[in-house]
Amino acid sequence: MRRLAELSAHCDEFIWQPDDHVLLVSGTDGDVPYVLKVLEQHQGTDESSLYVTIADEFAEADDFARTVAGRCVAYYELANAERAERGEPPLEPFPEALTQARMPARARIVMAIEHLGKRLPNAKDHRVVFAMMPMRVHDWGRYARFVAEFTRLPAPAPQRDEAWPAYARLFFRDTRDHELGAALVQRDAQGVLNVDVDMSTDALAADLAEDAVDPGVAVAQRMQATMQLAQIDLSYKRYDEAAKKFAILYDYYGKADAPLMQAMCLQGAGDCLRSVAKLPQALERYQQGLAIALAAKSPVPVQAPAADAEGNPAGEPLHPNAPPIMLNLLLMAAMTCMELRQYEDAQSYYESATKLAAKAMNPYAACDALQGEGDAWRAQGKPAEALARWKDCDTIAEKYEYYDRLVTVRERVLALYQQAQRREDAEEAEHQLQVAKHLQKRKAA
Repeated sequence: MRRLAELSAHCDEFIWQPDDHVLLVSGTDGDVPYVLKVLEQHQGTDESSLYVTIADEFAEADDFARTVAGRCVAYYELANAERAERGEPPLEPFPEALTQARMPARARIVMAIEHLGKRLPNAKDHRVVFAMMPMRVHDWGRYARFVAEFTRLPAPAPQRDEAWPAYARLFFRDTRDHELGAALVQRDAQGVLNVDVDMSTDALAADLAEDAVDPGVAVAQRMQATMQLAQIDLSYKRYDEAAKKFAILYDYYGKADAPLMQAMCLQGAGDCLRSVAKLPQALERYQQGLAIALAAKSPVPVQAPAADAEGNPAGEPLHPNAPPIMLNLLLMAAMTCMELRQYEDAQSYYESATKLAAKAMNPYAACDALQGEGDAWRAQGKPAEALARWKDCDTIAEKYEYYDRLVTVRERVLALYQQAQRREDAEEAEHQLQVAKHLQKRKAA
């Protein structure tokens, strides 16, 4: 994507230019993960530098600096464990004062930078990259003062003769309106550069739209951009535009002999139809997607599954990438059948989804399918079967801490007991529901 490529180029240029050691990244909380991802990619390919990335929330400078120090020590512990496996000697430990002594926030971080700098052969060809990019800044005034400490300010600010700015490159956040940068310009701060980052949905969609029609971009990449645009259209309820894109993609992937991608396009088309209440047509698309995914051939030989307990053959093996696609299609088909009041078909789809989720080792999808299967049994007037499925869902949801589903399935159990006037069971179910809500709230916090 162009925007990410431009950001990566800016980061690379900043890291290796010789004059400035601070980069202010102007953007929102939602832009921070993209910056960290780009730096992670640089770290994976840059053998000449040492990287430390901190995304913890910023409330005040001292606590943040202690977090940075603790993270540096933790990084060294991991590195030493890997070095021990390779038979290499451990790294020189950070000074104990880094985490134990009382000192200004700036001094603590500079101590960490300088210790890392000892590992660099020279300052010209190697770098220490420190990204202090909190996902959330609680007090921008305090953060601005913290950042200013690492710039070169004229007197009466302290005049420091330090070596680390030659090899260290520090990434900090700025607001979208460049409030920190503007304040530093007014103070005549030196050694500071700025880059704007906008990874909002609208900005990314604009990039994708350019890629989708750019003849200089490879066709496969243009189709990937079109797929992402279709999903964005769908999320913004632009169903006609999304449907047109899914149709184009379906034809392209058919010619490219990519049946699983065709199945994904059919699900997208089905989602568009379901969103405008064209349920029979939506169900047809989901069924077509299932048929295509089921028939997809593996690109490499796959051993056929064993026969069942009665000796019946299990059929052709699935394409290794088919299960997650089929799982989504099964769940969507089941939900559509429930809306159409085709409860037996819904129960069958949910049952298949439960089995496939187990094979794919996806406990969360299994919970969704089991709850849905219980709903389908309940709609057919079979409460015992419904309760059994909901109990299975409860067990898995609690084990894997899927508390949102745990709450909804216990609500169903409670309603069933109340309707059957099973007072003692209902009281216990009410207690279990409150436990689930407490767990849900605690996890969200």
